[in-house]
Amino acid sequence: MILGPKTKIDELLREYPFLEDFLLGRSAKFRLLKNPLMRSTVGRLTTLDQMAAIGSIDVRDLLQELAAEISREGVKDLTIEYKAPEDGPRPFSDPGLRQEILRDIARDLKDGLDVEILQKRFSDLVRNVNAAEITRMEHELIEEGLPEDEVKALCNRHADVFRLSPREPETPAARGYAGSPGLASESDVPPAIPLDTGYLTPEQLNLILTGLPVDLTFVNERDEVVYYSQTKKLLFPRSPTIIGGSVQDCHPRKSLDMVQTILDKFRAGRKDVAEFWVQIRGRFLHIRYFAIRDSAGTYKGTLEMSQDVTDIRTIEGEKRNLDWD
Repeated sequence: MILGPKTKIDELLREYPFLEDFLLGRSAKFRLLKNPLMRSTVGRLTTLDQMAAIGSIDVRDLLQELAAEISREGVKDLTIEYKAPEDGPRPFSDPGLRQEILRDIARDLKDGLDVEILQKRFSDLVRNVNAAEITRMEHELIEEGLPEDEVKALCNRHADVFRLSPREPETPAARGYAGSPGLASESDVPPAIPLDTGYLTPEQLNLILTGLPVDLTFVNERDEVVYYSQTKKLLFPRSPTIIGGSVQDCHPRKSLDMVQTILDKFRAGRKDVAEFWVQIRGRFLHIRYFAIRDSAGTYKGTLEMSQDVTDIRTIEGEKRNLDWD
């Protein structure tokens, strides 16, 4: 047998089944070999250079270690090809395996592994990723038991590893509104956005939106996520990578039909509001969706507003006085 960077794991383990125990002991990252479903996928598709990248091991080191293990079993007819391809391992295309690798990278990011190591693993094994894959990964991390607040904390760090930069839709501020009535000159003040009643600078508008006691997400008429408010305590995970992506890609598969129904009825003008309430970890969350229309009634998008109303629901009577210490 020829042992080299492009040797398939399936071929290797069929020829030398004793190497499975060696690989499982060599790196915790090879634990996916224990999963029968993943094993059938990994074994059939994965080459040794890809396996080395999963374990953050130099492929030449892995080849030498495998050769030594095979020799210890008395095998003689083994040819070793040490030269690794210049362009590195080929990225995975299988969706399930890509998700497993993305989740594993996210777990290591949470555990504090060096970002450069994770960037190399990502570049070697996934390379190109879209917002839908990142969103799915975040939801699956929550479903498998990773605390939601930890996933939230990871959201803004994913772009560091996955080299994603959110697409920026054209906004009024980007088109450069300058000056407003009563201001000295355009050069004296920051650009201002004229509103129906007054004007705000982009900084003021952002501070207002992120200072509200609600989480806001806006989806335009093309079902693209163009904004969410980066509040201090997001009720649900959000990542900058969703900006510019399809809203359908930002929800778990089990809720896609409901999301599509809301959007379709809003767009058709048959409904204007949808609301839900759920209880999560002892908190009562109120989630509302509003159809946004212009003065002519043309559908312009959907606004999602989520609020923790646990404390509000306990209010009784009246409060008319300030009770600050």
